[in-house]
Amino acid sequence: MDGDSAPLAAIHAAAQAAGALLLVDDAHGVGVVGDEGRGSCAAQAVRPELLVVTFGKAFGVSGARCYATKQWPIICCSLPVI
Repeated sequence: MDGDSAPLAAIHAAAQAAGALLLVDDAHGVGVVGDEGRGSCAAQAVRPELLVVTFGKAFGVSGARCYATKQWPIICCSLPVI
């Protein structure tokens, strides 16, 4: 890992143009990247429809969280995986 970050704004624009949802797994960004460690999406001013963060990398505790812009049915299927 060398600190590269995906061009989230361009990816989000492409997803919107295709009628798709953007899911970002920010396990290595939250707690480290951006103002106050808010993560890669906040640093690039992108609000994905689904955002998955884990607490083990930067915070040193177990757990994860899936955030969504609205209640998507996929969240119910994903919780056991997280």
